Amino acid sequence: MTEKHAGGRPRKYETVEAMEERIEAYFATCDERVVQMVVGDKSNKELVDVPRPETYTVQGLSVFLDLSREGLLEYEKREEFSDTIKHARARIEANKVTHMLDGDGPVAGYIFDLKNNCNWRDKQELAITDGIKVEVEYVNSPRQGSTEDAAS
Repeated sequence: MTEKHAGGRPRKYETVEAMEERIEAYFATCDERVVQMVVGDKSNKELVDVPRPETYTVQGLSVFLDLSREGLLEYEKREEFSDTIKHARARIEANKVTHMLDGDGPVAGYIFDLKNNCNWRDKQELAITDGIKVEVEYVNSPRQGSTEDAAS
């Protein structure tokens, strides 16, 4: 008898190890990025290679793994791949926060990305007492738990 195919597209990654190897290759590629910059004055310009690590992104990882963003998230639902994907996403988040805090790129863009890919959100609570007090809590951000008192 001929064996019947279970249906659906075959997995791109059969083992956790194969996926982990590709994930590490993605991070290394980002870390080793070099851009060319023009340096010098008007009479003496030259192109030089400057190391400029690329910010890690979920989309970049997905493309590098030859998956859609949704496909990557589907792998995360599989028990054997879950920890691998969660660790990669945590590493992406930490890298983004570092770039944001270092002032490397548009902060608003990083915040937008962190809200959409890492479940960050802003939380504001307003309390009116004898004076006006405004309490702002930043959830899942470097300033987590900080408050600002407008009455001060």
